[in-house]
Amino acid sequence: MRQTFAVSMARRGMEKKAGFDLEIDDDPRQQQREWVMQRIGWAVLTGLLIAVTFGLFGRGGPLSEVKLPSQRGEFLLEYDRFLRYHSPDMMRVSFTAGAQHTRLKIDSEYASHVQFERITPAPEREINEDGAVTYVFNTQPGAGTVVTFHFSPQKYWRLKGWLAVEDTPALHFSQFVYP
Repeated sequence: MRQTFAVSMARRGMEKKAGFDLEIDDDPRQQQREWVMQRIGWAVLTGLLIAVTFGLFGRGGPLSEVKLPSQRGEFLLEYDRFLRYHSPDMMRVSFTAGAQHTRLKIDSEYASHVQFERITPAPEREINEDGAVTYVFNTQPGAGTVVTFHFSPQKYWRLKGWLAVEDTPALHFSQFVYP
């Protein structure tokens, strides 16, 4: 019977090829396109993973963390360059107090686009004057002081501002807020 089947197949021109008997359409151009798209996808995913690792899309990482000293070294501002809209973040200002009361000024335009949730240590007073929000802190003369602002951005895209301690020149900074 087996021999009869092989003979009938041979008569019809449907000889069995060795090894491959599946009837699958083969389109090498489509397969090549799929391989190219797959490699592009892997490259994009790898790029995103590297960007996240280095802090391009938010907190932490060498691309995001900034330590910016003032012109004459009176204070140091530490902040993240990239933020998320309505996501909690913080900014630190380190300085050596020159008097019992130290005034820290922040650009009022910047302050209007963030919501300060708390300031550590708590300021003694808050004064709005000359395009700035001034915070007055009780400090020990000659002692190192670190003020931490905990806030949430309330505006998308670019936030620009400045900060000054006492009568030092203003230190300008900018942050990018992702939606």
